[in-house]
Formats: sequence, C-alpha cells, structure tokens
Amino acid sequence: MKTRILVIDDDLIIRRLFTLYLQKRGFLITSVASVEEGLEVLRDSPIDVITCDVMMPGKNGYDFLKIVNSDPRLCQIPVIILSATGLQNEAILLEEFKATKVVSKPCMPQELEAVILELTKDK
Repeated sequence: MKTRILVIDDDLIIRRLFTLYLQKRGFLITSVASVEEGLEVLRDSPIDVITCDVMMPGKNGYDFLKIVNSDPRLCQIPVIILSATGLQNEAILLEEFKATKVVSKPCMPQELEAVILELTKDK
C-alpha cells in the first residue's frame, strides 16, 4: 500500500513542489494551505505521515501539534515540522510540542522524502 502524506503549508509553491516530487516517487499526497484544512482532512481520510510548516497565518504548526497530540486518534501519526527558524526552536518543537522530526526550511524535496522513508521504513 502506498504511503499517504498530508502536506500543510501556506506557501503554494512549496506545496506544489513537494506534491509533484512526492507523487512521482509513489506517495499519495493530500496538500492543504492551513491547519484548519489539515484537520478536516484528518477527520475524513487515513494519513500515514504529516508535514506541517511552523509559521502560517491563523493556526500555526505549534497549534497543530497541540491539537494532534491531544487527540488519541491522531497522536500516533508522525509529524514532520518544517521550520525556517532553524535549530533554535528544534528542541522546543521536539520536546515540548512532540514533533516527530524537524526539517529546516528551505529544504529540497529529496531531503523530505528521506525523512518520510526513515519514518515509514517499518510499515
């Protein structure tokens, strides 16, 4: 079965880049522009891995992690946080907000794919 990935990022170019690359690599991608849209997808669709930008208008990546980690149905899904703030917030995202992995932006789609493969290698 193909790995189902939810991409949450307010930047249309980033969403398109990751979606096109990951689809060509055989993943099933759902791409949305906001945390609210991402939560709707999670209510209706099974997802194996989530990527989420930190800095977005409205609810941001921190808000998203709080919501996902407080929901017993969602807290088992690996969440890769994409952060332009680099390593300065990585420990907070991993320890306090329970992100599965933090990837610094900008990142190449190949880098994101490597992290996804690492997280799903036992599935």
